[in-house]
Amino acid sequence: MIRLFVVENERLRIVDDFEANKDRIVWVDLFSPTKEEDAVIEDWIGVSIPSLEEMEEIEISSRLYVENGAQIMTATLPAHADGDRPKMSPVTFVLAGTRLITVRYHEPRAFQTFPQRAEKVDTGCHSGDTILIGLLEAIVDRLADVSSGQAPRSLPSRTTSSIRPRRRRPSVTAISSWSCAASAARKTSCRRSRTAC
Repeated sequence: MIRLFVVENERLRIVDDFEANKDRIVWVDLFSPTKEEDAVIEDWIGVSIPSLEEMEEIEISSRLYVENGAQIMTATLPAHADGDRPKMSPVTFVLAGTRLITVRYHEPRAFQTFPQRAEKVDTGCHSGDTILIGLLEAIVDRLADVSSGQAPRSLPSRTTSSIRPRRRRPSVTAISSWSCAASAARKTSCRRSRTAC
């Protein structure tokens, strides 16, 4: 499934027609994409979209990289953390110019809550980098709820240890391009709206 988002009236809006809107699209959310959907997006941004198998094989030290000018990050995120069977699976974020492409094969809650909020109110997120910041903030908020006990404690020990902060942090060089671009974009768009992205 593919969800396409454009900015309209200072809010995100889902559109159906890729060809008619491809100049306006700021976020493409690929959920269990078909090979045809992958091919369309790969041709559009000039970057290969990883399969689930490729996402699962990426070593922790290789989860941030640049390909053809696009910044790519893969993170392992929980879904269904409120239930008896939470699922941990990778999600890939591709920041290509002013567009964000997300690739996932499960449904972390932030992928439901963030677009719903951004469709209703001006969150200040009007480009790929500011949408990425808003989405990451929604993910962190959800992880904080889970780890603080606001979600049921039925998480298996493997899942719980996966969401605890690790002592070893990524090098500044590995994430500097993400943080510099994101900081600049956030200051510009959030200053005007006076809300967090």
